[in-house]
Amino acid sequence: MEAADHASPRFSKFRVGAAARIGGSTDVISGWNVEDQSLAAVLHAEQAVLIAAGHLRQGPVKVLRMAIWGHGDVPPCGRCRQMIVDSNPAARVLFPYGGGILVAAAEELLPLRFSLPPTPG
Repeated sequence: MEAADHASPRFSKFRVGAAARIGGSTDVISGWNVEDQSLAAVLHAEQAVLIAAGHLRQGPVKVLRMAIWGHGDVPPCGRCRQMIVDSNPAARVLFPYGGGILVAAAEELLPLRFSLPPTPG
């Protein structure tokens, strides 16, 4: 909830925050959505968390749990679901939905996710 207070939704006015527990750490990493005037470079809260965590860890991260907060239903978009699943398909994702809090594994939120074929050799 605190992360959403830092959001900068200059145009949509839709504040979203996210916080995650990352594997190999006891820290909680938070992030929030940011919009620029062109709306071409919008950063979602979930993306901000993953970028911040990767920067702090200096490499790929494994999300264990991610909580997302906003006013109303805030399921992660398809692009954010893909990023979370790429980090860890079993990550627990929590967000307000349908008047309650939905809790699901990332892979349940994106059952037909994109994946590259294995690289030979």
